[in-house]
Amino acid sequence: MDAEEQRRLARNESAFRASNARTKEGVDGILGDETDRCYELACECALAVCSEKISVSQREYDEVRSYPNRFMVKPGHLEKAIERTLEKGERYWVVAKEGEAKTVAEHTAPPP
Repeated sequence: MDAEEQRRLARNESAFRASNARTKEGVDGILGDETDRCYELACECALAVCSEKISVSQREYDEVRSYPNRFMVKPGHLEKAIERTLEKGERYWVVAKEGEAKTVAEHTAPPP
Protein backbone atom coordinates (compact mmCIF):
# COMPACT_ATOMS: atom_id res chain seq x y z
CA MET A 1 0.00 0.00 0.00
CA ASP A 2 1.46 3.35 -1.01
CA ALA A 3 1.76 6.40 1.27
CA GLU A 4 -1.19 8.24 -0.31
CA GLU A 5 -3.52 5.28 0.25
CA GLN A 6 -2.34 5.06 3.87
CA ARG A 7 -3.11 8.76 4.35
CA ARG A 8 -6.56 8.35 2.75
CA LEU A 9 -7.48 5.50 5.08
CA ALA A 10 -6.20 7.46 8.08
CA ARG A 11 -8.31 10.47 7.06
CA ASN A 12 -11.40 8.19 6.97
CA GLU A 13 -10.69 7.05 10.51
CA SER A 14 -9.93 10.58 11.67
CA ALA A 15 -13.30 11.75 10.34
CA PHE A 16 -15.08 9.10 12.46
CA ARG A 17 -13.00 10.11 15.47
CA ALA A 18 -13.89 13.79 15.00
CA SER A 19 -17.58 12.90 14.67
CA ASN A 20 -17.40 10.88 17.89
CA ALA A 21 -15.74 13.79 19.71
CA ARG A 22 -18.59 16.08 18.62
CA THR A 23 -21.19 13.49 19.67
CA LYS A 24 -19.64 13.10 23.10
CA GLU A 25 -19.32 16.86 23.51
CA GLY A 26 -22.99 17.31 22.60
CA VAL A 27 -24.17 14.64 25.03
CA ASP A 28 -22.01 16.08 27.80
CA GLY A 29 -23.29 19.57 27.03
CA ILE A 30 -26.89 18.45 27.44
CA LEU A 31 -26.53 15.94 30.29
CA GLY A 32 -23.35 17.10 32.00
CA ASP A 33 -20.01 15.32 32.20
CA GLU A 34 -20.44 12.12 34.23
CA THR A 35 -17.67 9.60 34.76
CA ASP A 36 -19.99 6.57 34.62
CA ARG A 37 -21.80 7.47 31.38
CA CYS A 38 -21.60 5.19 28.34
CA TYR A 39 -21.63 6.49 24.79
CA GLU A 40 -22.82 4.83 21.58
CA LEU A 41 -20.20 5.96 19.07
CA ALA A 42 -19.28 5.18 15.49
CA CYS A 43 -16.69 2.53 14.76
CA GLU A 44 -13.51 4.42 13.85
CA CYS A 45 -12.28 1.96 11.23
CA ALA A 46 -10.87 2.81 7.80
CA LEU A 47 -13.97 1.68 5.90
CA ALA A 48 -15.74 4.91 4.90
CA VAL A 49 -19.13 3.16 4.65
CA CYS A 50 -18.97 1.44 8.06
CA SER A 51 -22.08 2.16 10.12
CA GLU A 52 -21.29 -0.08 13.11
CA LYS A 53 -21.59 1.36 16.63
CA ILE A 54 -19.49 0.73 19.71
CA SER A 55 -20.38 1.32 23.35
CA VAL A 56 -17.66 2.93 25.48
CA SER A 57 -17.55 4.41 28.96
CA GLN A 58 -16.27 7.89 29.75
CA ARG A 59 -13.12 6.37 31.28
CA GLU A 60 -12.48 4.13 28.26
CA TYR A 61 -13.01 7.01 25.86
CA ASP A 62 -10.66 9.31 27.78
CA GLU A 63 -7.99 6.61 28.00
CA VAL A 64 -7.95 5.97 24.23
CA ARG A 65 -8.11 9.70 23.43
CA SER A 66 -5.04 10.39 25.56
CA TYR A 67 -3.01 9.01 22.62
CA PRO A 68 -3.52 10.83 19.30
CA ASN A 69 -2.71 7.75 17.20
CA ARG A 70 -5.22 5.40 18.88
CA PHE A 71 -8.72 4.57 17.68
CA MET A 72 -11.66 2.38 18.74
CA VAL A 73 -13.00 -0.11 16.19
CA LYS A 74 -15.47 -2.97 16.15
CA PRO A 75 -13.77 -6.35 16.67
CA GLY A 76 -12.26 -7.45 13.37
CA HIS A 77 -12.28 -3.97 11.76
CA LEU A 78 -8.49 -3.85 11.60
CA GLU A 79 -6.63 -2.39 8.61
CA LYS A 80 -3.31 -4.25 8.94
CA ALA A 81 -1.54 -2.01 6.42
CA ILE A 82 -1.80 1.07 8.66
CA GLU A 83 -2.43 -0.09 12.23
CA ARG A 84 -1.84 -2.71 14.87
CA THR A 85 -4.13 -4.00 17.59
CA LEU A 86 -3.26 -2.96 21.14
CA GLU A 87 -6.34 -4.31 22.96
CA LYS A 88 -9.05 -6.77 22.05
CA GLY A 89 -12.28 -6.45 23.99
CA GLU A 90 -15.73 -7.83 23.39
CA ARG A 91 -17.25 -4.44 22.51
CA TYR A 92 -14.33 -2.83 20.68
CA TRP A 93 -10.64 -3.09 19.89
CA VAL A 94 -8.08 -0.36 20.41
CA VAL A 95 -5.79 0.08 17.42
CA ALA A 96 -2.73 2.28 16.94
CA LYS A 97 -1.84 3.89 13.63
CA GLU A 98 1.64 3.44 12.19
CA GLY A 99 3.68 5.08 9.43
CA GLU A 100 1.91 7.71 7.31
CA ALA A 101 -1.39 6.97 9.06
CA LYS A 102 0.16 7.81 12.43
CA THR A 103 1.25 11.21 11.12
CA VAL A 104 -2.27 11.95 9.83
CA ALA A 105 -3.84 10.77 13.10
CA GLU A 106 -1.57 12.96 15.18
CA HIS A 107 -2.21 16.04 13.02
CA THR A 108 -5.99 15.59 13.04
CA ALA A 109 -6.50 14.62 16.69
CA PRO A 110 -9.24 16.62 18.42
CA PRO A 111 -8.23 18.53 21.53
CA PRO A 112 -8.44 16.46 24.74
